Amino acid sequence: GDGEQANTETPIVAWGAGIDKPRPKETETWTTIDRQSPLYLDLSANYDISSFNDKYTTFRSDPVTPDDWGLSHLLRRDVNQADIAPLMTSLIGRPFPRNSVGVLPGVFLKDDPHFLSSSLFHNALTILEQFLQKTTQKQENTEFFRPYTPLHTHHATLTRDISHYIDQGEYLTANALALTLIDLSLGGLHYFQVYDWPMLMSIITAGYVGWIFFVLVTISQSSSSSSSSSSSSSFAKKYTWVVLACVAQIIGGLYLSTRHAPVMYYIYLAFPVWFWAYIIKNIKCLIGLVPAGSGLMAIACME
Repeated sequence: GDGEQANTETPIVAWGAGIDKPRPKETETWTTIDRQSPLYLDLSANYDISSFNDKYTTFRSDPVTPDDWGLSHLLRRDVNQADIAPLMTSLIGRPFPRNSVGVLPGVFLKDDPHFLSSSLFHNALTILEQFLQKTTQKQENTEFFRPYTPLHTHHATLTRDISHYIDQGEYLTANALALTLIDLSLGGLHYFQVYDWPMLMSIITAGYVGWIFFVLVTISQSSSSSSSSSSSSSFAKKYTWVVLACVAQIIGGLYLSTRHAPVMYYIYLAFPVWFWAYIIKNIKCLIGLVPAGSGLMAIACME
């Protein structure tokens, strides 16, 4: 589909041991782990959550249940597809999937405060471990490493506090802090996912701009009446731009190799390098482009 809610919604039906019964819409239960709850908002205010990706922090209220379903009187709580994995593993008593980024939907579970708090805590630790691994990888492969500040100095304190509140039986506070740790970890994972975007976007932009000027140079060469024969140019003058492009490609490739960049990055780098090398070699063609009538006319294009 096109991503609209009506095209992506899928009913989830859960029953059995550990699953809570449907609750009336007006029922307020402590198992509802909610980013709108006053306790969560109060505790998370101590951390910098403003830099989170919107898809993790923007609270979207549950949609209205259609009347023809006959379920409007019951509490509805939608979950993301990724949230099903931690729900299933917590019910069968297995460790959370290593690469899961789902958040345990506590509204589905029965009122067992200790079980829910412990499960949510382990859910947070699983996502935190992914964040710590990403941090280590980037730190080892980047010369000027920029850590994810909101969680870089807080994760040890948060894990210690959550464990303390669970031991003390303060489950509401433990749940709110666990959810804060999950949000911070998800924000950190997104931070490292887009960590190289400025460099990558710069390379791609240079490639597109280079392609535009490359087309202009090509048109100028083909339409110029004053272009000289290529045989009059010396071999060194003719192929200097190729040598320069190769040197630039090698230098850029070495830099990318120090960052353990994927192969696709090297391909992205090749486009701006060769485009701009050719453009610099034929810079006189661009200088010779001047407005003439309604278009552009090449008045000089010398090799």
